[in-house]
Amino acid sequence: MKKKLLLAVAVAAAFFVGYGTSATAYPGGGVYGRASHHGYFTNSYDTSGWEVLNQYCNNTHGSYSYNNGQSNCNSIPLSVNSAASFIAFIEDRLANGAPGGTYGDTRARTGAAFIVQTMIGSSRNRPPTAGEMTTWRNLVNQYAGAGRVNWNTSAHSFNLNTFYQGTDNTPSPNDDAFYDDGNSGAAIVFYNSSGGVAYALRRECANPVGTNNIVPLTELSNFSISGRTTVSSPTVKPNTSVTFNHYVRNNGPTDTGGTNIFWIAQSMPSQAAVGGAANSGTYTNGQEKNVFNHTVNVPIGAVVGSQICERVGWDPVNSAGARDGRGAQVCSTVIPDFNLTPQVIVDKQNGSEGDQVTFSYQITSAGVTPTTSITCTPIGNNRATGYTPLPQQDVARTADAGYTAPGTSCPRTFQPNIPTEIATEVVTLGAMAPGAKLCRSLVVNPRNEAGGPRTSTETCVLIAKTPYAHFMGNDVFAGGNFPAVSATCNTQAKIGTVGRTLSDGSTAGSVAEYGAFALGQVTGFGSSSRVLIGSGTLGAAGRTMTFANSEPNVSLLGYYGQAQNCMNDYVANYASSPTLAPGAYNINTRGTGQWRVAGNLSLTGAMPAPPASGIGHQQVYYVQGDVTITGTGVTYPATYATTAAIPSLLIIATGNIYVSPTVTQMDGIFVARGNGVANGVFYTCWPKNEPASITNQCNSNLLTVNGSVIAGRIDLFRSFGAAGATAAARKDPGERFFFSPEMYIRNVLNNTSQPTIHTTNVLELPPRF
Repeated sequence: MKKKLLLAVAVAAAFFVGYGTSATAYPGGGVYGRASHHGYFTNSYDTSGWEVLNQYCNNTHGSYSYNNGQSNCNSIPLSVNSAASFIAFIEDRLANGAPGGTYGDTRARTGAAFIVQTMIGSSRNRPPTAGEMTTWRNLVNQYAGAGRVNWNTSAHSFNLNTFYQGTDNTPSPNDDAFYDDGNSGAAIVFYNSSGGVAYALRRECANPVGTNNIVPLTELSNFSISGRTTVSSPTVKPNTSVTFNHYVRNNGPTDTGGTNIFWIAQSMPSQAAVGGAANSGTYTNGQEKNVFNHTVNVPIGAVVGSQICERVGWDPVNSAGARDGRGAQVCSTVIPDFNLTPQVIVDKQNGSEGDQVTFSYQITSAGVTPTTSITCTPIGNNRATGYTPLPQQDVARTADAGYTAPGTSCPRTFQPNIPTEIATEVVTLGAMAPGAKLCRSLVVNPRNEAGGPRTSTETCVLIAKTPYAHFMGNDVFAGGNFPAVSATCNTQAKIGTVGRTLSDGSTAGSVAEYGAFALGQVTGFGSSSRVLIGSGTLGAAGRTMTFANSEPNVSLLGYYGQAQNCMNDYVANYASSPTLAPGAYNINTRGTGQWRVAGNLSLTGAMPAPPASGIGHQQVYYVQGDVTITGTGVTYPATYATTAAIPSLLIIATGNIYVSPTVTQMDGIFVARGNGVANGVFYTCWPKNEPASITNQCNSNLLTVNGSVIAGRIDLFRSFGAAGATAAARKDPGERFFFSPEMYIRNVLNNTSQPTIHTTNVLELPPRF
């Protein structure tokens, strides 16, 4: 092993070839601030030494030795021919010294540190810090990635050289220094952007060499690329689309220089390309490019819960030459497409106590997929009079305390566009106040793929008042006509009212105390003071005096077998009566008499008391027009001293007879001659406010008629009664007709030998509510 040699002296040993002196080219200001032959790390002066790194001779099969004049010996093996192998080589020398750690351990570590620091020019740290090593690696990768490294230039010329000041024996400085040396040889050369030499390492000895100066590498570029993907929606429904947007960004701190950035868009997890690979060009510092947008049409049969995912890739990753960057995958999850419409359907819109109503709960799903699992909750509420039912709402409602909901088939899924019944509920109406509402609604949850409850429109049954009419003291006959209207007098008229069973088991309805005759059908109208439910079975109590009650077919109850029935209008008896001007009169101020009125007449008051003779007054009004009864009505005295004192009132109208809502009692005989359509109608409450309501004027008073009514049609519109807290109150009628004994004992018609008066038709209107 050779002793330390003076580099200034020309020697013949192979080691010193190329280390002789030459013309002075050393910079006046030094190299890296050091004068010639002064150590980089310690500034120690020494003029002789060795190669910066130990030589490696290929023909020694991996052993390390001094050259000894052998060929093919280099400090940097020929296998170091890339950025990765060069970085690994220098890092190994820093960590381990010479391979195997047996020869020149100290020299190798110092030399590797010397190379790193002169390439980056940042400090004199030995060893370099972790940050300095990162900077060095980035520079090597930058230059290599930009194609600015020649890994084996065969004859690189230089006039500045370096050497290791130490020898294999101590004492000697453990440092590397610079000196003048004009020479050439194989080298690893880094080139700057203009093509000139930026930095060079002689392969034979690993010495940094230069021309006129040795300076650190400058960054070509220092960039870091990232990518991201966005999606138009994190969820997507079948038969719709979703769009992925792919972005690539240069995070700097420099632009990418001449480096083009390539991108690829991939479907995940298959990694199949949906766009690219393609060149997106160069980037400035901080620039982001939307490199690709991809719209995916989701098929109608897409599996709910599956995901559609994409990511973006880029290359290179950074200026250091890292490859194949990949962004995070972004997904859109296929969700159900449904939108529920809950609905409650009821078989009737109104009903009274004892009626049965059936609610049907249904759900329809709009969309293209089955639903998720749906809960269904029927809601029951009793609402007060005047309540307005709620519309469909995206909230959950609550039922009244004590409500027992019917069982449902939920939780369950629903197929699209198929109405599905999930429950039925049969309710027998109880003693609710007329005008109240029995309401049902249905809550579903979730209402759609977004979740949350939805409650159907409230479906309500209006609690109706079913008014009744009672006819006492005589029969009821429906059918026939006035000869002046129809000479055949064979009009079939029906008696149709309503009878029902109350919640206490008793019955309520319209009845006649005695017989019921009708040329048409009898339905729900009882005879013999018994309520008839429907048409009643043969032998039912409510049809015992209905003619003909022996009919087994309930649909044929009534149809009394009288071929013809004509009603007397008594007009001929009074056609020549003295005239009376149309207008309003109080019968109390008029004595006995009969009058003909060519026009409309309004009457009110009580019949006057008998005169001194004790003979009761008798008044007849033949009106060729309409008659209106006003005030509290037209009445007789409550008691009589003798039968002769009984008064008598007869009103004949060729138009209609109107009874004001304030009227509570009418005593007398009332004839409305006509066809029962345009005229001949006896209205128990006028004016009529349609539709009927429990709040109208006709709900306020019971009408009692003591006497007889003969008309083409009787319009029973009083809605009084049929309400209250007790069953008895709910049986109260709206109209009562009494054929009083006064009619037999003394009435104005008794003197005419005319037949007994008749009622031509009874008609019960639909319920008031």
